[in-house]
Amino acid sequence: MKNITNIFYFLISLNLIFIFTAMGQTIPKTSDQVAQPGGKITGNVNLKIVKIAEGFEGPVNISNAGDGTKRIFVVEREGKVKVINKDYSINKKPFLDLTNLRPSPINPKGNDVQSEFIEQGLFSIAFHPNFKNNGYIYVHYSSLRHNGSGIIVRFTVDKKNPEYISKKQALMTEKIIMIIEQPSHNNNGGQISFGPDGFLYIGLGDGGWGTSKKASLEHSNRLGKILRINVDTNKKYKAPEDNPFYQNGGTPENEIWAKGLHNPYKFSFDKVNGGMFIADVGDNTWEEINYIPKASKGGDNFGWPIMEGSNCHIPMGNKTKQKCKITGKFPIAKYKHPEKSSKNKSAGAFACASVQGLGVANYGGMNGVYLFGDWCLGSIYGVGWDGSKWQLEELIKTDLHITAGGNDENGNVLALSAKFYFDDQNPDRPPYGTVWKIVKN
Repeated sequence: MKNITNIFYFLISLNLIFIFTAMGQTIPKTSDQVAQPGGKITGNVNLKIVKIAEGFEGPVNISNAGDGTKRIFVVEREGKVKVINKDYSINKKPFLDLTNLRPSPINPKGNDVQSEFIEQGLFSIAFHPNFKNNGYIYVHYSSLRHNGSGIIVRFTVDKKNPEYISKKQALMTEKIIMIIEQPSHNNNGGQISFGPDGFLYIGLGDGGWGTSKKASLEHSNRLGKILRINVDTNKKYKAPEDNPFYQNGGTPENEIWAKGLHNPYKFSFDKVNGGMFIADVGDNTWEEINYIPKASKGGDNFGWPIMEGSNCHIPMGNKTKQKCKITGKFPIAKYKHPEKSSKNKSAGAFACASVQGLGVANYGGMNGVYLFGDWCLGSIYGVGWDGSKWQLEELIKTDLHITAGGNDENGNVLALSAKFYFDDQNPDRPPYGTVWKIVKN
């Protein structure tokens, strides 16, 4: 009995350690408080990756339906969503196929998705919190019919045929939620996800080469922002009245949740501790992780294009040591681009870095640790709060070409890898895309 009591108190103590470790998370006030590689995550974290599926074509997003089926949904950039079942088998028929939806003389293949450039395509899928009952799914993609604009669309799953959405069902239930004009084909962002509050969050890049230099800070457009909208309405959507700029009275200003971002390609919510982590792909010097606490009322400005990371942004080719007025909130973590090319064969001769958000881990000794990878470098990192400051640690070295990630229904963090862009030019190549689970070593 004494041993049982001791074990009981030990477990309580362990839980209290986890709770207090996650509490008190603050945003850095000075640049030296921003975590950089070389830190140590609390909990003696020791991880490895295990391949669970392969044979995907350009996977760029992964999600789960939260419906108890344990299915994993893999988004392929060209315009398909495929299903990995609970036993890790892969359904032969795509769950959703936008590549042959509307054939016409002008577009004989019928592909709704514009994916000619690497940063275009089908970006993301999100399942309504009540998906099990209403069958609503939402996708965000570069629309061929709308000249490359981002389009957010709702489809409804047929309860009689839940394994895939037929062409007929897709066309019959299609509801366009939002069209986002994109001035160029890079920095389009892409992630959409429902938050703990039931609202749909949308990550949008600053529009890339063809945009206004300060689009991310301007309230007159949606670019360089995280948007927050309510889709539970008979209208296309509506802006929640507690959005930070709602009272200003204008659209799209009333949709903005956060601004000053370069390309928030992926973001994640910590479903255990609250809070939102944003992996903001950098420009030419720094990659950064931003954080919005659970208690935030929104309106956070992360400083782009004046700031990159916690540093002044110096445009490529500008060799002057220009100074700037510190603008917006600092990231919680950052890391610098390498000066020499990566050893990762997939990155070719480029000396690059590109942060790819994976998901929040609350297992394997981790409590609210945000895991992310790098497309060029191949490494998987974690950033976590140690009770007094943020720590950034390189946790796994890989030779993967990491494109994105997400969580399964059990909370495990998954990573996607694909070799597109650098070494997939052979039209007869096999599909290189793989799915990996991050587990305790």
